[in-house]
Amino acid sequence: MHEAEKLEEAEFFLKQMASAGNDDKAYTYNLSAFISAARSILFYARSEAKRKSGSHAWIEQQESGSSVISFFTSRRNVSIHKEPVSPEKQLRVHIGETLHFSDMNDLLRIIRTNTDTVLFRDDKSVPSIQTALVADGTNWPYPSKVAMTAVYRFSEWKGAEDATTLCTTYLGRL
Repeated sequence: MHEAEKLEEAEFFLKQMASAGNDDKAYTYNLSAFISAARSILFYARSEAKRKSGSHAWIEQQESGSSVISFFTSRRNVSIHKEPVSPEKQLRVHIGETLHFSDMNDLLRIIRTNTDTVLFRDDKSVPSIQTALVADGTNWPYPSKVAMTAVYRFSEWKGAEDATTLCTTYLGRL
């Protein structure tokens, strides 16, 4: 009866989590709300199942047969009775480099160390240095493009999924 409303509520919080970016509090608060709303779906389903023959056994089978559902049941209980949900934050860093060439027919080899990026001709002879570029960008007019994205995880979950992916999986099983 009320499951559809709680499902919409959980989906709302899941969308908020996905759009939280690097805002830890926004992500964590929406995760906590998601866990409560999603868990309520099964509570309501159990309540209705008491009135229908065989439904209660089906719900029990769903809960016990899914590691994801069991995990969120446990996580919700811990969140309500022991401590707030606190996902681990990992940062994914992507560094993009741009190289510009002008009609060169030679094969090139790029070597990057902690201090220099050196561009060599790769002709198997003694390499002649084409350009030596200092990593701090002082003589390179095209700066690196750095993008960082936050990924949140449950330390208690042993799978590879991040928290948002796991929440999406959980909703799919309800």
